[in-house]
Amino acid sequence: LIYSKSIKNNIDEIKNVTDQMMQLDKNVSLVHNSDDEVGDLKKQINELYFTLLKSIDDLELKNKEILELEKLKYEFLKAASHELKTPLASLRIILENMMYNVGKYKERDVYLGQCVDIVDDLSKNISQILSIYSIDHLKNDEEDVIIKDVLKEVLNKYELLAYQKNIVINNKVGLEHLYIGRNAFSVILSNLISNAIKYNCDYGRIDIGIKENCFYIENTCQENHMELKKDTSHGLGLYIVGNLLNNYQIDYQIIQTKTTYLFKMKIQ
Repeated sequence: LIYSKSIKNNIDEIKNVTDQMMQLDKNVSLVHNSDDEVGDLKKQINELYFTLLKSIDDLELKNKEILELEKLKYEFLKAASHELKTPLASLRIILENMMYNVGKYKERDVYLGQCVDIVDDLSKNISQILSIYSIDHLKNDEEDVIIKDVLKEVLNKYELLAYQKNIVINNKVGLEHLYIGRNAFSVILSNLISNAIKYNCDYGRIDIGIKENCFYIENTCQENHMELKKDTSHGLGLYIVGNLLNNYQIDYQIIQTKTTYLFKMKIQ
């Protein structure tokens, strides 16, 4: 009779606790203080329940990351549409005026060159739009990156463009390291250097170095350097840079004056 009563109590306990488990109460578990079959059963039920709770937490985290990534893509494409529509509108105006020989647009050779420049910018923007989807693959890929190594590769790509504008690049980076995805850092530097050259003035300068645990790029700039303002009107390049750095939880700052533009990011 005592044995039957013990079995009934255990069954009642298992039923009551599993009812609470079905409600996903994270604070509930079965008490198992015996080494018999019933104690083993209670232990297995607890382990199964804790595994289920962990799986649910992992799924919720992954769903949250997916939603954040989709939001990032939506905001990016919304900003990108503005970046594409503006040069397309300019291109159409120039071409129409050239077709009808309107005013200054009679000098077709001059404005054909401008059309080519606009198309080049559009091509670059489209490439950046496509590259944003690589952010999916830039998570959990951090490594100890030597800054000057990646920087040298990027500067080599833009050497000719800087030379054409007679821009002097002062690179003072030493052996400093940064914990980040190498591919992502290359994308970040490429966009920053590209902007530093594109919006620089002829015979300008670009200073690159490390100061107060921050990596910085400072350049002289044109007074109509409007595209780089830190708001929704800034270029796709900075949009990508900002989102990549946020992805790696790296703080950055933009300081702009009428004649200089400074970008700096924490490296420690």
